[in-house]
Amino acid sequence: TQTDNLKAHVITRGDLVLDDDRHICSWQGQEVDLTVTEYLLLKALAERPGMVRKREQLMDLALSLYL
Repeated sequence: TQTDNLKAHVITRGDLVLDDDRHICSWQGQEVDLTVTEYLLLKALAERPGMVRKREQLMDLALSLYL
């Protein structure tokens, strides 16, 4: 359904919400201004919570999400 498709583009982790279609981040209901790089790094971390990554891995992940 259309609602399921919309949910697929939103990542929610507790009070953190990332709307991937609009590239909007909110924390506890308040919109947070992020640069593109900050958003992509946060998205990479939120997609796999608890996983430890090296800086290089995070940057590669973020750049692959951008391209």
